[in-house]
Amino acid sequence: MVRREMNKLRWLFGTFMVAAPDLASGVALSSLMMLLFAQPRIFLVLILNVVLGVFAAISPDLDLLIHVLVLKRPISFDHRLRFHKPILIVLVWLVIAPFSVFYATLVALCILAHFVDDSVGDAQEWGIQVFWPFSNKTVVFCSRKGGEFQLIRFYEPSQFAMPKHEDELDKYYLGLTIKNITTLTWGGVALLLLIVVFARL
Repeated sequence: MVRREMNKLRWLFGTFMVAAPDLASGVALSSLMMLLFAQPRIFLVLILNVVLGVFAAISPDLDLLIHVLVLKRPISFDHRLRFHKPILIVLVWLVIAPFSVFYATLVALCILAHFVDDSVGDAQEWGIQVFWPFSNKTVVFCSRKGGEFQLIRFYEPSQFAMPKHEDELDKYYLGLTIKNITTLTWGGVALLLLIVVFARL
């Protein structure tokens, strides 16, 4: 069977849906942090906190922008072997904490949310290197492969069979999938938290 080229608008929407959980995490966690901890009720401060949260949540994937926009190469999921290492959260927190524990915690939580999204569920076929530098194996939690549910799966990087980005979009991000339902639900929670934060101005 010959595969048709994916429509550009459909590709953009699917790619947005891949990033949507991270965007929602940045908004939700920055809003929640502002609600839980005393922050100045100044419009610009609130906006900057949300922007920082969103940036932190997508930051582990920034190398993809260079890969696609600068090097003009197709999206590759093996980029997770570079910056998707939970130990980096500790290092980031230690660097920022001397200046602000609030911002160190916000950035660390947003990066952690990104790693959770990239390591839980069927859409995350290869996971991330949770135990690096002690192990190079990647870990996926709560996934169903070949119809069999497993709480945790381990993979060697050599086992990676990188799917085409378009195939991943068709399989998990375009249409009514569990991944999209959870993404839209999380997006709704993020929006609700943001409304509550701005209502308190």
